[in-house]
Amino acid sequence: MASKEHSFVIFYNISHLNSSLLDANSSTPKYNIYEEYTLLKDSLITSHDNPFNIFLIVLYIGAFAIGFIGNVFVILVVLRHRHMRTLTNVFFFNLTIGDFMVNCICIPTTLFFYIYRDWIFGETLCRLTPFFQSTAVSVSVLSMLSISVNRYFAIHIPLRAKILFSRNRVHVMLASIWGISLGAFSPMLYINKVTTYGLPDIFTVRACHEVWTIAELKHGYNLIIFLLLFLLPLTVMSALYLKISMALWSKNRQLFSNARKQACMSTPVDRLLLQRRKTVRTLVLLVVLFAGSWFPYYVVYFWLEFNSRSLYVSVVNTFVYPLAQLVGLSNSSINPILYCFLSNGFRRALLNMCCRRSKRTRNGLVMTVRYRCSDDSGVGSVETVLS
Repeated sequence: MASKEHSFVIFYNISHLNSSLLDANSSTPKYNIYEEYTLLKDSLITSHDNPFNIFLIVLYIGAFAIGFIGNVFVILVVLRHRHMRTLTNVFFFNLTIGDFMVNCICIPTTLFFYIYRDWIFGETLCRLTPFFQSTAVSVSVLSMLSISVNRYFAIHIPLRAKILFSRNRVHVMLASIWGISLGAFSPMLYINKVTTYGLPDIFTVRACHEVWTIAELKHGYNLIIFLLLFLLPLTVMSALYLKISMALWSKNRQLFSNARKQACMSTPVDRLLLQRRKTVRTLVLLVVLFAGSWFPYYVVYFWLEFNSRSLYVSVVNTFVYPLAQLVGLSNSSINPILYCFLSNGFRRALLNMCCRRSKRTRNGLVMTVRYRCSDDSGVGSVETVLS
């Protein structure tokens, strides 16, 4: 879904002043139209010291900083550690690329527009910003859908999973995810335009928003995108993870009930089952956070779409919509934190990158042996000293 830079407030105020200018041109003007334009300019442009805008600045900058550091870390870990390139992590890496795009392009431009209330980034970024945000959201949901399908086949039909998710086929899937996402939101490159409001040489405000020739076409397009690239994938993922959970937890329910029993896991089957349960928990949490982050945005978005004449449009557009969009955009900052806290492999890689230590001890060299229970499981490691 596109990042809708609403211009309801700007358009209403300036349209009101334009109509008032006709009265001002009469023999008995009620007020000075130029003074009112000056007041409007001050209220729109000089708004960085507004308490709510200060609150937005703190939240957006915090989300940007956390997301930038987290996504860069995930990218570096996968690129620098070959043992981290498991099938699930490859899809995580694909999701991280989309998150990094949102973090570096959408968050700064969105914050600046809300504070400055004037689109100064030009026509190109007006088209690219909502396009990249929509594409990144689609890449995220399709990547998570691919992971859920892979988990389902790996647990229920493991032999077929080896064939369907071979290296070449995974590359085709990744290319298809980006192709579908880019194609589905290519109209954003044409319908988003910069519109200038106001009086030339007196006061003008530029707004980046969608320009459709037919309102019904806009509503139909947004509804189809919401159903096919948000609601339907989430429904499929919910059904698949429900079946996966039933398969992993239906047998031996008392097994692994206590974390201390992990030390007693001696058979490869037990370790694989434990690893798969942990992976599924992470993936389910990832999907829940994604749905919870973007669903409020869709609710506010569609409310503004179908209630443009409501008396509450100005309030919702000024206070509710920026927060709802921030919650959605912050999902790109939450994902890398989720990987780091719930993945042993990512945590070890973090320590290895941030706290490089010598591999020599008083007794000799330290040898690290990495092992993997299966092709799709995480990587464990054991260190031993060579005297």
